[in-house]
Amino acid sequence: MQGWPGRIGFAGTAMLLAGCAMGGGGSEARRPPVSVADEVTKVQRDMLVGAWRCRELNPYPELPKASRTITFGADGTVVAEVRTENDPRYGPLQGISRGNWSVEGDRLVMRNMKLEARAAEGSANPFGGFLAGLTATVANTFMRSQQDSTSDVLKLTRSELIFRGTGEDPPIVACTR
Repeated sequence: MQGWPGRIGFAGTAMLLAGCAMGGGGSEARRPPVSVADEVTKVQRDMLVGAWRCRELNPYPELPKASRTITFGADGTVVAEVRTENDPRYGPLQGISRGNWSVEGDRLVMRNMKLEARAAEGSANPFGGFLAGLTATVANTFMRSQQDSTSDVLKLTRSELIFRGTGEDPPIVACTR
């Protein structure tokens, strides 16, 4: 399925956890239009290193909100975490993706991403754990078949990062620290 979230790194993984398996991100669902100017011609790698708090600027409207963090290590490792708000259908879910990152010109590239997902601590919904496990299995199978997950970095300062995955109907992710 073209445009699947595994192709766009952290934002994709978060959307997959909070979206595709829960009914969002299908062929009928579309993200609301958002326009962000592309200000970056070359990513300065050292400006990405560290922890960021992120949110989607164009989330699927029917999905529960989620809190996200992503940490780029100076050693080229990346850890992305997501926790969805409590959804009456599934309860709150949380996931952690780990892999490697690099930059290529104005692009952020993620490789070898692996997702661990589960029902969030305190969840009373038994279906959440099942859904999270299924989501992780599907996501990891899909991500293994992808060479790289590439995102176009639109804005990057010491305190702000905005990027958009390549592919069909990608999320635009805004991060601060």
